[in-house]
Amino acid sequence: MAVLSVDIGNSHTVFGLHREDGKLIASYRIQTDRSACPDELYVFVERSLARDSIDFRNIDAVVLGTVVPELEHAWKRLFSDQVRFVIADYRAPWSFRIALPNPWQLGPDRMANAEGALKFGAPFIAIDAGTATTFDVVGKDAEGPVYLGGMICPGVGISMKALTQQTSRLPSVSLSRSARGDFPVVASDTESAIRGGVIRGFVAMVDGLVDAIREEKGFPEGTPVIATGGFSGYLRG
Repeated sequence: MAVLSVDIGNSHTVFGLHREDGKLIASYRIQTDRSACPDELYVFVERSLARDSIDFRNIDAVVLGTVVPELEHAWKRLFSDQVRFVIADYRAPWSFRIALPNPWQLGPDRMANAEGALKFGAPFIAIDAGTATTFDVVGKDAEGPVYLGGMICPGVGISMKALTQQTSRLPSVSLSRSARGDFPVVASDTESAIRGGVIRGFVAMVDGLVDAIREEKGFPEGTPVIATGGFSGYLRG
């Protein structure tokens, strides 16, 4: 059985093909186009798979998680009725319980992050540093792992855009770095001040919120903290 997993994010869509045992065969990344029609998506997916000599017609099942609901129907129309289609929402068979009053509000990206982080053992804190920076908190009780909630904060990119677009004299700067010194605590020029403020502010926010979560939930000091997402690299020591 060949299973196609699809993660539709606000900025990018990542999809990959898995064998029946769950092993990832190949993965691909494209920009998320909210107006994409099924024909356009088919071209992207079919050509991507073909580059690895994979026949689109060999897909037996699809697991789709999306934070862009308007694209769900377009992706469904790519496949025949013979292909099993699973929506990764709160009703999917996750390996944890969801202890929220309105579980349907929980995004599939956050549930998927929690599922992936379970291999480190509960309790844990999962951080996804993407368009938004999200925190997902999973505890453990007598019945097993339980999703407790989390936080949603502005992402690094959003913060940078807001800072430069809502001011008259601050320039747009690149966040690429060749050394940690690119993000000084006390900067001597405007571009370095912006980089340092955005990145060091982001890191300080994450550190502070992780400490606050541990204290509120009574998690021990060694509770795993797992980071993913495009900006997660800035959280490394």
